[in-house]
Amino acid sequence: MLPKLIPPPILALLALLALQAMTSALPTDSLRTIHHIANIAYYVSDAVAHLDLESHSVSGPCTVIPFTSTTTTKDIEDAISTFDSQDDVWSSEYLQIVVLDCVSTDKRPREDIFDLLGELGARKILYRSNHPGERPLPWGPYWLENQNIHKVLRLYSHEADAFVVSTVQNGTDHFKYRPLGLAIHGNSNPGSLSVAVPSRLYYNRSADLPLAGLRIAVKDNTDLEGIRTGGSSRSYTSLRNSSNQTAPAVRRLLEMGAVVVGKTKTTQFADTEWATGDWVDFHAPFSPRADGYQSPSGSSAGSGAAMAAYQWLDFATGTDGCGSLRSPAAVEGLFTLRPSHGSVSVKGVIPWGSEFDTFGGLARDINTLSAISRALYPSHFPEPRIAKPKRIFCPTDFWSVQHEDQRTVFDNFIAKLEAYMDVKCESVSLADSWKQYNPVGSEKSLAEYFNNTLPWAYAPTQYQTYKTFQEEFFQNLGHAPYFNPESQHKMKWLPTVTSEMHQQALKELGVFKEWFESNIIPVSKDGDSEALLLLPWTTGIPDYRDIYRHKPEWEGHGWFYYMIAPFAKAPEIILPIGQTSFVSRVSGREEWLPASIGIIGARGSDAILVSLLQDVMEKMLLQTSTLVGRMTFPISSSSDTETLISQDGFNSKLKQAPFL
Repeated sequence: MLPKLIPPPILALLALLALQAMTSALPTDSLRTIHHIANIAYYVSDAVAHLDLESHSVSGPCTVIPFTSTTTTKDIEDAISTFDSQDDVWSSEYLQIVVLDCVSTDKRPREDIFDLLGELGARKILYRSNHPGERPLPWGPYWLENQNIHKVLRLYSHEADAFVVSTVQNGTDHFKYRPLGLAIHGNSNPGSLSVAVPSRLYYNRSADLPLAGLRIAVKDNTDLEGIRTGGSSRSYTSLRNSSNQTAPAVRRLLEMGAVVVGKTKTTQFADTEWATGDWVDFHAPFSPRADGYQSPSGSSAGSGAAMAAYQWLDFATGTDGCGSLRSPAAVEGLFTLRPSHGSVSVKGVIPWGSEFDTFGGLARDINTLSAISRALYPSHFPEPRIAKPKRIFCPTDFWSVQHEDQRTVFDNFIAKLEAYMDVKCESVSLADSWKQYNPVGSEKSLAEYFNNTLPWAYAPTQYQTYKTFQEEFFQNLGHAPYFNPESQHKMKWLPTVTSEMHQQALKELGVFKEWFESNIIPVSKDGDSEALLLLPWTTGIPDYRDIYRHKPEWEGHGWFYYMIAPFAKAPEIILPIGQTSFVSRVSGREEWLPASIGIIGARGSDAILVSLLQDVMEKMLLQTSTLVGRMTFPISSSSDTETLISQDGFNSKLKQAPFL
């Protein structure tokens, strides 16, 4: 039976109603715009307030100034004079329109207020009376359009290719995010995402919100509500919907006031990969250090490169199974803490190895690292205090530093640490201690006994992650997912680790912890650490990203310095303590590489370790923050900070190490 024809007027009405329904259902993106002010791009976000104006024609960049009956011209002048130094979003162009947000007063602002704002460049001055109980808007830059006041975010290019997605808050909910798919800097940086950052003036820090306005990036193996977690795998990303909850560790940062501006690249599923050959689904991020073509390390490579490259980013999260935070921190000249295992939940993080996975992040200054650590690991951070350990150990197993300039940097730092603590560093052999005191009476050497411990311990967790993903992908899409070369190798090797091998590895981990806490660093009492163990994390030798290496075959067999803290479940902090130079084969000029040291404390001594090293760096006049870009520290022209020159990592002339 043929359907009845619908009369044209009715058809037209239905079409109009359908169009209206479609329009009302459009995402709010359709109402947002990008504006360029003084050659800087800004993203206009959600409306946060409404003005009752007779004319709808007033629009453009504006500055909101909270105003009370006691506000003076000096208050306004003093505040505006500090905006440039406090914020990278606001500029004087935002003074074209000024909105006086009147708080608890209906009185018209005095004429001297209008006169001052006119002198500062305001061509239109408006005022808005708050309704009872309504909070005033924060000072800062906004966009005025159709009587609505919108927040604005500055758009930056991420030339280091460190981000996988840019994010903005979804509406006014501080805990929900959505992707911002903009690439307006493509002409100068092809393929580069644009990252939107909010004004720092919108936020006021307090005891309850100590991280208010702190701009952070989240590693792409960690859930953020509203954003897909991809693990730097195109197949994994395509299978997953947007996360419906945020990982507890990240949520903790948001509760303290931090704001997420994007997610950073990771090696695929946070495993070991080299920039050339292993990164297939996504291109490896670019380290800005030295010639710009050094390895960004892994697996928190994106977070490390972002922190070393972008002044507008304050902190980036990462995870550390067996070096994934510490190694990028070392090569990028950043501060990080691998916390005592179990200090914070790793729920919402793609598992690598349940016996080793920890959550943390990277900072350019030790004060930010301390503030973040206190937020993330409250049980390990009581009221700050300083407790000096009684001993310092330098294990001879790993202190055969061949690069003379880096060795000088390390020696100078150790001398300052000795002076601060009033103890001498002791050279110890972990291998000899194991031979003499190991609790199982094994005849095997330290390296032999723990040769298989790491791979046999993490294998079941990683295989479960890979296998579950592979099965879900095939079930939903009807074909196998793609794995990067290293993960392809793992899919063949992981099933060969038997339950008996895994149990043996767990036993060995228990043996290591017992031996380490009995003979090297005893477990923390009241948060103290009786000793510190120092490790050299950099070599001074360039590690170019364009090198073709051996085929993927890393499984984790062997015994290396980066295994000590994970095996002991103890905290380790990475400190950038200097830099040494070399002549790059890429740039043909003198470049600089960071010198970074690792310091391990007793299990549970996280708070003391951070507070102690903060105090060491301040009291001994060490650099407590690092730069973005080519160099980790500024080059001083004074004679006591002369350049340490080396040719591709081999010393040509030894001089005094800088910054120590």
